[in-house]
Amino acid sequence: MAYSIIWNIKSVHIDYYGEIDNENIKSAHYEVNNDERFYDCSHLILDITKCNMDKVIVPELIEIVGLDLGSLIVRESFKIAMIAIDPDNIEKALDYINLFNKYSCKINVFNSIDDANSWLNS
Repeated sequence: MAYSIIWNIKSVHIDYYGEIDNENIKSAHYEVNNDERFYDCSHLILDITKCNMDKVIVPELIEIVGLDLGSLIVRESFKIAMIAIDPDNIEKALDYINLFNKYSCKINVFNSIDDANSWLNS
């Protein structure tokens, strides 16, 4: 497993580490979406600061986009924050965000957890 999931009162945090691929991302998202606690969450934090995403092919994550989009549509206040520092990971995060079209205002990438939390709680 190349990720850990941390549950808080109103949020869930997926922390990716090491080499990850599309299967790791799918596995983490399905694990979160299949947990009853997720439906009480107002935001999802995806931390990609400690991982290598060279094997991730963003256009092939359309099934995960569907899961995330469902959360953004069904829950009006739901937001997704991605945290990235490495330029390649930032680029992959932005590619992912671009798949959301008009809902991209509810998903964003930040370079720190503090910046992400500020946006999530605004």
